[in-house]
Amino acid sequence: MRKWLRDYRGNRTQQAVAEKIGIDRSTLAKAELGGPLNVDTAKRIANFYGFKWFLFFDPEGDKSAHKDAM
Repeated sequence: MRKWLRDYRGNRTQQAVAEKIGIDRSTLAKAELGGPLNVDTAKRIANFYGFKWFLFFDPEGDKSAHKDAM
């Protein structure tokens, strides 16, 4: 699970964020649950939230590595 990704979303709904990013809500849900992503989707989500896209593919990316990219 990528709790840190859920934390970026804050009080916004998955639907609202997904629409702004241009992806399906189910894709965002899978990303938040730690599911696999393609590079394009990872880049879209990362650009929206303002962190480095490659953190989705970092073995430590589900821990605290994202904090270094903020």
